[in-house]
Amino acid sequence: MIATADSSFVHAFAHNGRWYAYDVNTNDLLEVDAALGPVLAALTAEQPNRELARLTAEIGREAVGGALAEVKEAQGDAGLFSCHRPRIVSRRLTDADRVAYESKLSHLILSVTEDCNLACRYCPQAAQRGRPRAPLPGAMSLDTALQALAYFAGRCRDAASPAVSFYGGEPLLRFDLIAEVVAHARGRRDWPPLKFVIDTNGTLMDDEVADLVAREQLYLQISLDGPEPVHDRWRVGLDGRGSHAAVVAGLQRVLRRDPSAAERISLRVTAAPPVDLDVLAEWFGNFAPFRRLGLGQPPHLRFSLADLSWRGDTSTQDENSLQPQVSAAYARWIDACACDRRAELDPVTRQLFDGGVIRFYHRSRERLPEELVPGGCCQPGVRRLAVAPDGHFGPCERSSVEFRIGDVESGIDGGRVAGLAADFSRALGDRCRECWAVRLCSVCYAALTRQDETGELVMREEFCARSRERAATSLRGYADLLGRSDKAGAFLSETTTS
Repeated sequence: MIATADSSFVHAFAHNGRWYAYDVNTNDLLEVDAALGPVLAALTAEQPNRELARLTAEIGREAVGGALAEVKEAQGDAGLFSCHRPRIVSRRLTDADRVAYESKLSHLILSVTEDCNLACRYCPQAAQRGRPRAPLPGAMSLDTALQALAYFAGRCRDAASPAVSFYGGEPLLRFDLIAEVVAHARGRRDWPPLKFVIDTNGTLMDDEVADLVAREQLYLQISLDGPEPVHDRWRVGLDGRGSHAAVVAGLQRVLRRDPSAAERISLRVTAAPPVDLDVLAEWFGNFAPFRRLGLGQPPHLRFSLADLSWRGDTSTQDENSLQPQVSAAYARWIDACACDRRAELDPVTRQLFDGGVIRFYHRSRERLPEELVPGGCCQPGVRRLAVAPDGHFGPCERSSVEFRIGDVESGIDGGRVAGLAADFSRALGDRCRECWAVRLCSVCYAALTRQDETGELVMREEFCARSRERAATSLRGYADLLGRSDKAGAFLSETTTS
């Protein structure tokens, strides 16, 4: 028998009557036979000898012995099913990192205000603002915004399409600041061309906003959760009234000024209970605000389920209760891919299932290194840089305000970056070393939480469990595409992860 410490670093699973093995060291997904799959799964169990004994009684000594011999042979001849686990190390600042800080920034997020004109019922920030003695919302000064912009413009020369996002709160409460920042950037011929994005709830898109969007070719990310009854259940104003009518009116105002803006608009859909995926798929698939203006294409979507864990409400619909709807939508997706008709699907269905398989398709093909830094592609201060209203830098807009890694006056603080990386590594401990999803992990710095009792930064296991399930879903989807037909996965070669 092979001991646990020597077991192959794989994730073996049965799916739709077939067995697959995801090999962590090669980062590849293989279909395996009905004996090898269960044996690989047994070898990675908590008690492999007990599992192998159970399996021997079930399928016979000869089958188990043959599969074990196949594992040994593959390890020697093909380099598959290796036992190698990486050393998990904290990110260290290297000379290459220091160069990256000076040239590889690609996305600046300016949190121009913490204030908002809505009180969405699934928003923890809205709930906090409504509490007695809540701190006044912060607002970014024009000087701070311009300092941050200059810092970014001087350090994004290696980015393919450097972008600046206006974020909040509701950033259009600071429309005058946005207009001045954009005008300042357009006047700097010594800066690279910058793409500007407003991340908005959509209720304040008046004529001035529409004119600016058209004149400066701005991008918009607008929160719109579906048809009016769906959207207005959760996205309400301070007076409790729904916001759907204002969002749609503003969207159409922008598109009448500049129909080409449809290509620069992304809709952020947050699905909150009770969720009916069929209703959302039909509404966004026949998107009336576009059709009324003669625009034939479906809208670009970013779809997610609302996280209501902060409410402590166990009576609301969760992901498990959505499973029948998700399964039906998945069947539509895989059938359309197999018939080369994926492009005809509604944007909700595509958003639900495209992302995971696209990311896996574009995965690294290099072997697992000796050392691995947790956190995936997240390297604080490189690629993305968030700026708080007071001018402090953070890794991204989702990270806690306490994760400061510099400011507009002094720039990136290497010591703070190293300290945050060490905290992240400490919070994860050694769990990544034995986790089969370590190369597909989506857990990042934003998942860190501080314990009230000790003040220590921790990573709750639930975040890791969710990341593993997302990775497992991606593997099953990829396996279905490859196993269904030659056409099913053809679209992947035309995709990117940007």
